[in-house]
Amino acid sequence: MASDPFKAIQNDLTGERGNIAGHLDRTRALRTALRRYDLDVIWTHVAPHYPGREGTATKRNYLSALKDFIAWARDNGQHIAAPDDNFGRDFMTYLYTKHDGRPTTITTRLSQARTFYKVLRRLGAIGTNLDPFSILERPTFVPGDRRDYYDTDEIERLIAHADTEDRALVLLGAQAGLATGQIVSLHWNHVQLTRGELRVQGRLVHTSDEVLNALRAYAATRGVGDLFSSTEQVFAFEHPNALRSRLYRLCKAANVDYRAWRALRHHAGLRLYRLTNDAELVRRELGLSTVQLTQPYQRKIREEQQGAPTR
Repeated sequence: MASDPFKAIQNDLTGERGNIAGHLDRTRALRTALRRYDLDVIWTHVAPHYPGREGTATKRNYLSALKDFIAWARDNGQHIAAPDDNFGRDFMTYLYTKHDGRPTTITTRLSQARTFYKVLRRLGAIGTNLDPFSILERPTFVPGDRRDYYDTDEIERLIAHADTEDRALVLLGAQAGLATGQIVSLHWNHVQLTRGELRVQGRLVHTSDEVLNALRAYAATRGVGDLFSSTEQVFAFEHPNALRSRLYRLCKAANVDYRAWRALRHHAGLRLYRLTNDAELVRRELGLSTVQLTQPYQRKIREEQQGAPTR
């Protein structure tokens, strides 16, 4: 019996529509996982497109790199599928900090991140032209070379418009130099107000009287102090994104141009370098792994002394 050619065409079209629908479902699931920083789901989608067979050292290395990359993006409030202009530079700076400037390791990790975005483009999860690392191909790039800062007048305006909690937040960034992840993970048992001590990730951070007084005032509103300690978070942020949103609202209220939280931390580094002219001390106080990462502060001060426009 002769087959019906129209029936065959209809079956082909039905199958094709099913394939398209399945692809769209997988793409949507991957995009959702990217927004949620869901490593397990992301790896399920991208693993088949990486080199190496399942269970091999090559595959495990890619998984390890992806785990580290996603954790960095999550802890710093970076949007994987919609990176900002500084995304590539910030990741490179992170690699220099974590791996003590070791070029082989940094190059490998950067290559693995590039591969991740190549796979995302192939799967349609991001735009075909999206490459947050393209800027790093420029030979003049130096990690940390381009930094944003809040200047002193802006810090004063932020504090003037801040409530008790926001004042403590701004000063922890602008004077103590805490990063977003450190703010979010800070607990009251890390703060010894009587002794004037603040411990962040196991290291002692030296704080000014202004920072300590701001923390004491905020602690009083929470019913916390050295006599009534607590293991709760100092600030009720579940994610660095919430901290950035808080800073954005404060900037808007104070009529200050918003810049990322790291601009507060850079203000702290620059301020401390001006006060001490000691790169090693700045490195220790900010918890940096190498003195190299203090060089942008030195360059900025030289620019200011030479009368160059600064920010």
